[in-house]
Amino acid sequence: WICTQAGISKYKDFAWESYNQTPEGDVIEWVTCGLQDKSGNLWFTSVHGIYMYNSTGWHIYKKDESYFFNVVQDKNGTLWFTSYSGLYKFDGKDWTTITEADGLPSKSTNGLFIDQHDNLWIGSNKGISMWDGKIFTHYPLEESITGGMVYSFVENNHDVLLASSYYGLISFENNSWSKLQDSPTGWTFCSHQDRNKVLWFGT
Repeated sequence: WICTQAGISKYKDFAWESYNQTPEGDVIEWVTCGLQDKSGNLWFTSVHGIYMYNSTGWHIYKKDESYFFNVVQDKNGTLWFTSYSGLYKFDGKDWTTITEADGLPSKSTNGLFIDQHDNLWIGSNKGISMWDGKIFTHYPLEESITGGMVYSFVENNHDVLLASSYYGLISFENNSWSKLQDSPTGWTFCSHQDRNKVLWFGT
């Protein structure tokens, strides 16, 4: 499954199949992230809302409510989504929107990651926040460090988090975030650790 500007594409048995509209006529475009949850449902974030695909077909949530960027699922099965209008939480039944009134420094969120300790990390235009299941801890970062937004996170072999920003990589050590010395300084948008523990970054 591949997320694209023009919709969602699936490659199977040497053939492509693309989706740019739901059966109800909802346009599928500017799709930013995809996730298969523990039940096998496929979730996609986009400019028009959140799409879910399963054996019953396509479903859309939060239609035109915000521009959604990323999705993760925690160990309890709860789905989390970042967007321009806050952090969205879906427990399988109810939706909750988390904004500044709930402890976030900004409702404009993008990067999203669950570390090996099940802490939820959120990147925003005002730094980085961490949800430990009870409270938010906020790490403010100057725009001169991030360039205005934190887009993704990855954890290396030494339990060190790395965040991707417009101005390159930021590392979390000794309970604080700082620029990663000698790392590429360009716009770093996405990150991933492969099965061989090698880190990859899209710039």
